[in-house]
Amino acid sequence: MDYEECNAFIPAKLLNAARRDIVLGLYDLKLNSQENRTKAVDVKEKISFAPVKPYLTASVTTKEQYDACVSSGIKEIYFENVVRRNQNHYKDKEGQLLIGGYGGIYHYRATNPFVTDYSLNVVNAASCYELYKLGAKRVTLSYELNKSQMDDLMNAYYNDNDGYPSLEMIVYGKAPLMFTKYCPMKKIDQCRICKTKSYELKDEHGTFPIISHNDCTTTLLNGKTLNLLDELPNLKGIEAFRLNFTVESKEQVVKIIHMASDKLSGSMNHTVFNQETDTRGHFNKEIV
Repeated sequence: MDYEECNAFIPAKLLNAARRDIVLGLYDLKLNSQENRTKAVDVKEKISFAPVKPYLTASVTTKEQYDACVSSGIKEIYFENVVRRNQNHYKDKEGQLLIGGYGGIYHYRATNPFVTDYSLNVVNAASCYELYKLGAKRVTLSYELNKSQMDDLMNAYYNDNDGYPSLEMIVYGKAPLMFTKYCPMKKIDQCRICKTKSYELKDEHGTFPIISHNDCTTTLLNGKTLNLLDELPNLKGIEAFRLNFTVESKEQVVKIIHMASDKLSGSMNHTVFNQETDTRGHFNKEIV
């Protein structure tokens, strides 16, 4: 706005104030020109699952481990039906899948029943609900949850949905520490030798097994084994307890399945936790 009369000038603050008054007036005109409207709140669909008797599942790395699980009576085994979080390409698969990422969920949700894996890092009831809405049959809890947080999650879900969630929990196995597209064997000119031999990384803190995948990506595992088998009789509200086999031999797989079965049924009273080789992870302590 320009004003030229009698050599007078208008201070900028008055112009700014006038602009604010005009804009507020326009807002009022706009708002008052519409009838009051109230947005209808969508009724939330409540999703719940009937409680079932807890059972064991298993994830395996080798065909030998798979055969050991079958011979030991494990009904649900994750082997060639695993879809990792960081896959870029998806092939047609049959049957139920264990899916670790949203890309896999959206690719397979219309064709395959599926369970979501730990890599989705589920730590609350809202996350469970959203995954069930996408079609998940079960949701695997994050490694990072402690016992108290699990109870809070289940209580919150029950209160919101008038029923229970369908949950899976990893109770045995070497937890993955890192996934990388970098292959240490390829770096030292020994690509594909991992198909016949096993390797580990060592430092001052311990020994860390390496799992090599078919696409030359690798997973670095914890040197200690997560072992919550002693806790099985006291864990309530979990449908499936998973045994995660990575570097175990066939004999070790059979032994661990028998121990887990006995613990779940309550027929074994003595502890199976080894202070030297095992860890309870975050089960008894919250991440700070």
